Parts: sequence; C-alpha cells; structure tokens
Amino acid sequence: MRVVALAALVAAALALWGAVDLRHRMADLRAARFLNTAQNLKVTLEAGMTLGLALEQLPRVQEMLEREQGATPATLSIEVFDPQGRVLFGTDRSFLGDLVEERWLDLAAASGGGPWRSGDGAVGVPLVNGFGVTVGHVAVRYVASDPGSVPAFDRSTLAVLGGGVALFALMLAVVFEWCFGRLGRDLREARAVVERRGAEPQSPLALLAADAVARVGAGHRAIDEALAEARRIDHDA
Repeated sequence: MRVVALAALVAAALALWGAVDLRHRMADLRAARFLNTAQNLKVTLEAGMTLGLALEQLPRVQEMLEREQGATPATLSIEVFDPQGRVLFGTDRSFLGDLVEERWLDLAAASGGGPWRSGDGAVGVPLVNGFGVTVGHVAVRYVASDPGSVPAFDRSTLAVLGGGVALFALMLAVVFEWCFGRLGRDLREARAVVERRGAEPQSPLALLAADAVARVGAGHRAIDEALAEARRIDHDA
C-alpha cells in the first residue's frame, strides 16, 4: 500500500508541476509578445536619432505610442524615459515628467544593455543613439495574465491543488488496499499456518507409527530380495 500511495503521490505531483510549468511558459510567451512591441518601437526611435536629433526632440512620438497601445488592448501603457528615469513620452500623459519605478532602472542596469523584464507585467529595451550611447529606454506595461488562457497559480490556488493531489493519492491507496489487501492477508495467514504446522513436534504415537511403517517396508524389501536370489540360483542349476 505504501508503494502504491507513493507512486500516486509522485504521479499527482508531476501533474501539478506540469500545470505550474505550463503557466510559466504561457507567461514567457506573453512577455515575448510585448517585448517584440518594444523592439519595434526601439527600431523606429533609433532610426529617428540617426538624423542627429536627441531623443526628446523626436517628432510625433506621442501619437506613435498611443497608436501602438490602441492596436493591442492588453497594453496598459508605454513609456519612453531617459537614463535618469524621467518620462519623456507616454500613453498616459499624467506620467510625463515623472520618474519611473526605481526597480525598472535597476533591471535596465542589470540587463547589460539588453532587454529586461519585471515580474509584474512590464518589459523594456534600451535606446541607443548613433554614437552607441544609451540615451533612454522604452517600456511596455501589459496585463500579465490572459483571462482566456491558463489561470494564475497563486498560493491559495496551489494550496487547493495540493490538497486535491493528496486526496487523490489517498483515495487511490484505499482502493488498492481494498482490492488487494485482503488477498495479501489471506496468503500471509495460509503461509503462517503451513510454517507453524511444519515446526510443531510430532507426538510419540505418530513416531511409533512411522517406525512401524518403516520396519514393514524394510521386511517387504528383504523378502523380495530373498525371492529374487532363489530364482537366480534355480535358474543357474
């Protein structure tokens, strides 16, 4: 039963791990989708800076960001900010001139000049001018989970799933015990009876009977041997 319960727990745990892993993969795919949006904006903005304009001097950036946000309903906002974190352009005009989250600056610095991603639904890429200098970043905020895809696995959800896994394993173990436990007990009891009878000492009467049977058998063999010898002698004569 222990082996069956352990196997059931392992199988259920693997199923739970697969569900969580699927959730992570879906989150990665969703982040990659909006990172592609940021990369497209990066190409356009950097192309404008090759003409010698500074990032904050580029024309029609505000309209471009708002148009890009409208094309994807799951996009919450798009911000273009300088190396100090000051918002230069953004779909939410109330953010203009404000500082972005300090965590974004830390992620951007840790990325080593590459794309970066926060765990709460934001991705960004650096903006590099024609001289190879990073003059800012473009960041895209998005809805981190898609209601139509895989549900989020927070602590409460994982607790419910874990309880379901344990209950499933327990039920499976009970079924196997009910089906095969009685058979196993009967076999063990039968073997114990056989071993117990083989280990019991024989009574004196049983020993005498066994000895008498052995003596009668020996007498019969002696008579048979004598008759065989007499026939041989008679045949030789």
